[in-house]
Amino acid sequence: DYFSETPYSSDGVYNPDADRSDYYGAIAVGKAVRNLGLAYALTGENKYADKAVQLINAWSVNPETRMNPKFTDFNGQSYVEIPITLTGMFYGADLIWNYQGWNVADKNVFKSWVGDISTSRGRSKESTPTNYENWKVLFVSSSAVITGDNNDMDWAFQ
Repeated sequence: DYFSETPYSSDGVYNPDADRSDYYGAIAVGKAVRNLGLAYALTGENKYADKAVQLINAWSVNPETRMNPKFTDFNGQSYVEIPITLTGMFYGADLIWNYQGWNVADKNVFKSWVGDISTSRGRSKESTPTNYENWKVLFVSSSAVITGDNNDMDWAFQ
C-alpha cells in the first residue's frame, strides 16, 4: 500500500523524520515515464518506450513490486500525493500506448490497475475548488484516457 507521512507535525513545524519514500518514488516514476513517453513520441526510438514499459510494469503490473491500486486513509496524504505524481505516468503511458513492444497482457493489467486506483479515489466534488479537488479532476480525467471510461471523463469536465 502507498504510505507517506505528512512532513509537518503542525503549522510551520517540519518533521525531518517523516517517511516520504513512497511519495519520492512516485514522483520519480511519474516524471520518468512522462519524459520517456515524450522522448519516444518525438524520436520514435524504441529504447525510450522500452524503459517506460519497464517502469510501468514495476510500479503497476509485477505482483512482487507493484503498488496496491488504492488510496490509503492513514493520514490523507495519498489523496493529494497520488494524483500529483501518477498523472505523469498516465500521460507517458498514453504517449507509448501503441508501441508494439508493450506486451498486450501487461498493458491490460496496467489499464485495469489504473481503473482500480482511479475508482478508489471516489467521485464527489467539493462545492469550493481546492488544491485536492483540482488534482482529483486531473487524476480522474487522465486515468480515463487510459481506461477509456467516458463516464469518468464526463464527470471530470461537467
